[in-house]
Amino acid sequence: MMTTAYGHFLSSEGFASAELLSQARWAEQAGLDVLAISDHHPDFYRTGVLPRLRGDT
Repeated sequence: MMTTAYGHFLSSEGFASAELLSQARWAEQAGLDVLAISDHHPDFYRTGVLPRLRGDT
């Protein structure tokens, strides 16, 4: 039997860390089954540094 799961995708390219956490909390409170996040940032390919990991927002 197939089941359907509902989730939310977090975009690290578009939101600062605090907003991503807020969205993740919303998804959990809403009872969503799946939470995914992108694992790349466009600046990384250009500079080799992830700005949000440095504390930039």
